[in-house]
Amino acid sequence: MTAPRPLRNPEVCVNLWAYADEAGYIARVAARSYVLDGDDAAKLAVLHLTCNPRPVPRQ
Repeated sequence: MTAPRPLRNPEVCVNLWAYADEAGYIARVAARSYVLDGDDAAKLAVLHLTCNPRPVPRQ
């Protein structure tokens, strides 16, 4: 079990998902927020682990 540690420089980070309909319009948006610390690369790595990135289709 991992012990919690204090955050040195906490920052709110958000994953956003845009869901498009058949016509290509954004039909809904979802989000999940996190409080993370570390450099930008470390925060981005955590955000990538928590989502399933997919390419945006061309219209």
